Amino acid sequence: MCRWNSHSGERPGTIARVTNGARDLSSQEIKDREALLRPRPNVMVKSSAGLVASCLWSYGEDDLAERARGMSEADLGSIEAIASHFERPSYPLPMTDQRITHGHVLAFAAIYFFEGRLRQLSRNRRRSSRELPARFTASQNN
Repeated sequence: MCRWNSHSGERPGTIARVTNGARDLSSQEIKDREALLRPRPNVMVKSSAGLVASCLWSYGEDDLAERARGMSEADLGSIEAIASHFERPSYPLPMTDQRITHGHVLAFAAIYFFEGRLRQLSRNRRRSSRELPARFTASQNN
């Protein structure tokens, strides 16, 4: 798992030590991550921990949804910066045969932030909002 150290006393959005499983990431992979942590000019993505958590839950990422509920403001800012890049229609997100929504983008950005890599979502289609647990509702996460 990729570790992003936002609690090390370093400037938010910096990477203290990045590893992916048993292998260290290449310098190009680290540069790519650092570039994604800088928001795109003229593109603002604003969200909340609750919205990110509910998007993750909606696409079957239950463990990451729980993790997102307790994330810091600095972590949320990093996810928003990553999402600003993923909002580009030309960005190669790992999803085909479906229109990509803002919910997909937030979920992919959170996966990338927490795991250090892009991968497919557990579900391509959202779960019903009627099934959303109360802990993920906006009133619980403001």
